[in-house]
Amino acid sequence: MSRFMEKTAFAALAALALAGCQPAGGDSTKPGGAAPTADARSPGPVPSAGGATPSGQAVRADLSSRTGELVNPSEEQMLFLYHDLAGVNLSKSDWVEQSMQVRIAAPHEKAAKREAAGKEFDALQASVGNVGRLRFSISNVDARFDPTYSEYLLRAFSPSSALSFRSAGETVQLKFGNGQTAQIWKVPPAEAQAISDRIGSVSALSADILVQIADVQPGTQGGAIVANILEYELTSRQTGLVVTRGKPGG
Repeated sequence: MSRFMEKTAFAALAALALAGCQPAGGDSTKPGGAAPTADARSPGPVPSAGGATPSGQAVRADLSSRTGELVNPSEEQMLFLYHDLAGVNLSKSDWVEQSMQVRIAAPHEKAAKREAAGKEFDALQASVGNVGRLRFSISNVDARFDPTYSEYLLRAFSPSSALSFRSAGETVQLKFGNGQTAQIWKVPPAEAQAISDRIGSVSALSADILVQIADVQPGTQGGAIVANILEYELTSRQTGLVVTRGKPGG
């Protein structure tokens, strides 16, 4: 056999061998014949028991379903509420060890104090589980009348105002989402002087307010709870008399 015929036969056999190696479903590099990629097969992150995805992203609470109400919450309750809303779990063991009653306890009292602190942790956690509204008081409310617009400006309700609660090394702020509207108290000009006479000093008011939690904003050393003011009552600190009851925009 000539060298030319030998080369031709060898090339034909090689082509047949390659054809036999192709997958039955066709060329995987062509549209329609490609196998699913790893991303397409992956079901995505699955929330863990700790309330977060494996990537560490917190799973926030459904705020619309929360119907509970806290009255004059403590700083500890606000910390636990923030963590519950943000879906970021507090460490019970850390809380217990950092509690003052455990830290200052004598060695022979440590075990009993840890048990008491653990029960306190459980009670605080249970107290905020379904909370969607807060009712509390603010002292030293500044109310200044603007005759141009016939309105009082309640600076304590402004968008830039915030109430701070500090516990366990974290600071939780309560901000007002509808502060732009809530800070304005409309008063007919004919009534302004009578109200001013009753108020006396512009900073001698206190306020009882009811708010609806609307959002949560996580931070590095705590975070913020954003709530809308639903209603308020202003009281004179000098006389104890109610000056007005109102709603934002009312």
